Amino acid sequence: MYRAFFALPTTLSTSEGVITNAVYGFLSMLIKLIKDQNPNCLAVAFDKGIVTFRHDTFADYKAHRPETPDELRPQFDLIKEVLASLDIPIYEKEGYEADDILATAARQVEDGSDVFVVTSDKDAFQLIDDHIKVLTTRKGISDIVIYDKERLYERYGITPEQMPDMLGLKGDPSDNIPGVPGVGEKTATKLIQEYGSMEKIYDNVDNIKGDKLKENLRNFKEQAEISKELAKLHFETPVDFDLNKCKVHWDLGKAQETFSKYEFNTLFERLRELTPEEEKEAGFKPEIKQSTFSDVKTELDKAKTLGLDFLISDGEIKSILLCFDKDVFVLDAKELESLKPYLENESLKKTSFSAK
Repeated sequence: MYRAFFALPTTLSTSEGVITNAVYGFLSMLIKLIKDQNPNCLAVAFDKGIVTFRHDTFADYKAHRPETPDELRPQFDLIKEVLASLDIPIYEKEGYEADDILATAARQVEDGSDVFVVTSDKDAFQLIDDHIKVLTTRKGISDIVIYDKERLYERYGITPEQMPDMLGLKGDPSDNIPGVPGVGEKTATKLIQEYGSMEKIYDNVDNIKGDKLKENLRNFKEQAEISKELAKLHFETPVDFDLNKCKVHWDLGKAQETFSKYEFNTLFERLRELTPEEEKEAGFKPEIKQSTFSDVKTELDKAKTLGLDFLISDGEIKSILLCFDKDVFVLDAKELESLKPYLENESLKKTSFSAK
């Protein structure tokens, strides 16, 4: 949500002024994920609260992070509403972080299925194994990279199990994990490749070259050990995770109602394209309303696309059908003259089946 919020302008909002940029970006990534990976199960985890069990170890954990922007805060409730309309379960637990929940859930999949953990946090790389991969955004919200064991080693020169050692030595500024002063990624990688783990590095600290490096490692040993603990994910987060409740399935009609509410028309069309044909028909249940021109004028004035059809009998137009998003309005033929300016408006896109 944060990445989507900062990637898209806050001018992205509904016609009533409700800012939706983070929700839009999140959903855009989600729909792309469904299209590209075709998962059969999906779940979403959120942080809950500010204080976690890691603060018991290090009070300044994430202390430097700014407050959630006012424009972003209400969008968390919005995205949860949209996810509920897609029947995607949400998991959160007081005192734990979202990545702890993801780690717990990923390790519970024991049938050999491939698991993709989607997160921007590097500490999730410790989850990678033969069946678990990490999807992370390299830039913005569309450039997604898939990390497996090989790609992790190619990028960082370490194994998944060594990721906490890496973060323990070099620290992680994004989480205010201090690490060892003067130890960056290159030095940490070199030490880990040579000795294998933080514990073995300290077992051989007297043999390490570089007086200043050796001094810092000795002086900040406790800080390094604390940093490593902070970087470790918790694999037994107390959440009632049920894989059977995570099956990918959505009611297109229910989804359309929520997407229309927040004016995510383009996103809904992308979702609709991913919906099996038989479910498209079952999910689309338009409400048909007998109406007058005055009933639909407000919708017409703000519409960018108009669905249009006619009921014709004995060669004469008897009724006019107008469709905005999910609703169909039926007007008497005598309203045609009032509709004429809208029908002649070239900037109003119109779709029709029976018009010539």
